[in-house]
Amino acid sequence: MTAIKEEIEGSKLFLSMDNEQILRFLECSKPLIRSFSAKEIILEQGEPQKELLIFLEGSAELYKNDFDGNRSLVGILSPRDLYGQLAIFGNDNRSPFTVEAVEECRVMYIGKD
Repeated sequence: MTAIKEEIEGSKLFLSMDNEQILRFLECSKPLIRSFSAKEIILEQGEPQKELLIFLEGSAELYKNDFDGNRSLVGILSPRDLYGQLAIFGNDNRSPFTVEAVEECRVMYIGKD
């Protein structure tokens, strides 16, 4: 857990926590870490989302598809960035965007429960 703690320390979610609090949070939340290859879809627009994603390595594009299939780039996620706050802290549990790895990525998933 200490290695993961070091990777997420600068993330906005943990800015107000000290080292002990971060470690306790990680122990309680039992995060899952997944790896993705470049161009692999991490999360599809409209897909149910039950976890908060914290990017540990690599980068990913956020984009939205319209009804005609046109793709609009909305943003880039980099290490320590969060995605899915509404899924965890709000009532909307569908991803508003597709998240696609630009390069190899490692992503930590923290469940709502």
